[in-house]
Amino acid sequence: MRNSNFSRLSLDFLHQDQVLFWLEGRFLLMVAGKKRKQLLLKADSGIADGLIANEEAAVKTISAFCHENEIRFQNLFKIHQAIIFIPTNSSPVEQSLIKRVFSQVGFRQIELRLYATAFRAFLAKQAFERGIFVYIGQEISEIGVFSDRDQQSFSIYFSIKEAMEIVTHFFREKHLFEISPVVANQVYEEIGKHGEKFSLTIRGRESRSREIATHSFSFKEIEPLHQVLKRKVEKELLSVIGDKLFREIQPDKWVILGDNFWFNNLKSQADKALQLQTAFDLMQGVEWL
Repeated sequence: MRNSNFSRLSLDFLHQDQVLFWLEGRFLLMVAGKKRKQLLLKADSGIADGLIANEEAAVKTISAFCHENEIRFQNLFKIHQAIIFIPTNSSPVEQSLIKRVFSQVGFRQIELRLYATAFRAFLAKQAFERGIFVYIGQEISEIGVFSDRDQQSFSIYFSIKEAMEIVTHFFREKHLFEISPVVANQVYEEIGKHGEKFSLTIRGRESRSREIATHSFSFKEIEPLHQVLKRKVEKELLSVIGDKLFREIQPDKWVILGDNFWFNNLKSQADKALQLQTAFDLMQGVEWL
C-alpha cells in the first residue's frame, strides 16, 4: 500500500502544467490545456507593446489572469511551466524582466520564444523549409524570412495603431469628420475585408459644428485613403524583398497573422499566402516540448 502511495506521489511530483502566453500590444493571450483566453490590457496593466512597462503592475495583472483561469501555484509538487512568445527584437534586458515577472507570478520553469520562432515552427510543421511571415501587431510589427539554414527578422514601420491614425487623419482633413479610434479600427478592417468597390457608413462628429452625425462614404471618396495605406504596405514589402537573404532563399510559402489589408496586398507577391486569424493558431499549431 505504501509503495502504491509513493508511486502516485512520484507521478504527481513529475507532473508539469504547461501554459502558453503571447504578449502583444493590447492583449495577453493564454493557452492552458483546452482553454484559450484573451485579456484586454488596460493602461495600468504594466504591459505595453508586448513588453513589461511596470514590473509590479505586470505581476498583479498576470497573477489575476491566471487565478481567473484556475491556474494555481499552491501545489509544490507540480512544475508550472510558462512558454512566452515575445517580439523578435526584444533586448536581453527586456527578456530578463519578462522572466522575472513570470517567476514572481509563480512559474518555476520559464521559456521565451520569439515570434519568428513560432512562425518558423508552424511552417516547418507544414513541411515548408523556406518561408516568410508577416506579423502586424497593435503597436509592434515584423516580417521574417527563413530557410533550413538562415533566418532574419525585420522590424517594420507599420502597425494597427499607425493604420488607425492614418484613417483618423484622413477623415478629419479630407472630410472634416472626426471619428473615434474604435471607428477608425473598424474602417481599416472593412477596407481590408472588401478591398475596392465598397461604401462605408460611419458615426462621428462634424469638425465645424461639433455635432454628432452619421455619414455614408462611397469608395470614390475613400479611395485616396486606400491608396495611402497600400503605398505604406508596398514600401515595407519592398524593403524586405530587396534584402539579400530574401533573394537567396526565395521563400516558397508566405504566412500572415490576422491583418486582412496586408493579406490582400500580399496576393500580388504570393498566390498561396496563408492567413492565420489569431495568434492562438500559432501557439497551438506546434507542440512546445
